[in-house]
Amino acid sequence: MLESKTAFQTDPVKVKESFVDFIALDAEDAQSLADVILSKIAADDLDFQDCRGQGYDNAATMAGKHSGVQRRVIQVNHKAQFVSCSNHSLNLAGVHAVSSNSNSVTFFRNS
Repeated sequence: MLESKTAFQTDPVKVKESFVDFIALDAEDAQSLADVILSKIAADDLDFQDCRGQGYDNAATMAGKHSGVQRRVIQVNHKAQFVSCSNHSLNLAGVHAVSSNSNSVTFFRNS
């Protein structure tokens, strides 16, 4: 049996994640954070228009859909869709669940 490629088939897509850097911040507002992110991408000679996603915790500064970092970034590249980071959400849920039970607070505080 012969395999043929249609117009819609392409080579396999490879997703690659890499640690970029630790960056000292002068300010922690959404505009400053977005500027630092975009500046770092440019400084590393990466094409931000190739970005297809962004993920942060659910803090308003990062995830705010009207004025957070995700909104400012998507204004530069509309293809960089925001996805909430499930790990951050799970961590916050665990922290709040544990802090609401005095036995848990005592146990983890002594650990």
